[in-house]
Amino acid sequence: MSSEFKIFLIVLIGGSLMLALPLDTTLNWIMVPIAALTLFGMFRLINLILNKLFRGRSFWKKQVRKLSLRLDANPTFTRILKQRADAYIQLGDFQNAIEDWNTIVSTDPNNSELYYGRAFFVSKNIGNHKDVLSDIDVAIKLKSENARYWAFRSVICTKLTRDEEAKIALDEAIKLNKYWSDPSNFKKLKDELG
Repeated sequence: MSSEFKIFLIVLIGGSLMLALPLDTTLNWIMVPIAALTLFGMFRLINLILNKLFRGRSFWKKQVRKLSLRLDANPTFTRILKQRADAYIQLGDFQNAIEDWNTIVSTDPNNSELYYGRAFFVSKNIGNHKDVLSDIDVAIKLKSENARYWAFRSVICTKLTRDEEAKIALDEAIKLNKYWSDPSNFKKLKDELG
């Protein structure tokens, strides 16, 4: 159970008890702690909600600083670069996010998964589908038997209104893996990208 939910329950129960119990002097010993707990819970809940809404920038800036320090020791640590790219996206700093992904790809330029990862990242977060298409084409060139790459290419071509290319890519995905013949699986991939 999350802390927000626990606090919400305290406020709900405390508030209900305050409304249900009569306001006479014999029950003041019970009402005062309930009121205090309820007020504390309400302030805590409001604080948690405000933190969730507005902590964003400072939290992500701290994440970038922390991850950057870790990268000082090993500038090509792929997992940390991916995390920092995600943090940059949260800050709206698309240029630095892409630079981190470029570094990731440059660590192993023959790894099709890295091109696919960058393509997926850019498509989902930035929406520059022309750049995405060139990355997915490199991934396919490196590993043409990956059906997901072909399905992804089909989604991107659809977004670029290149319907004939989209159909060819989807046919290739289905040929490699029947999973893609189910339209709901194709829709899931499309929904993942937003």
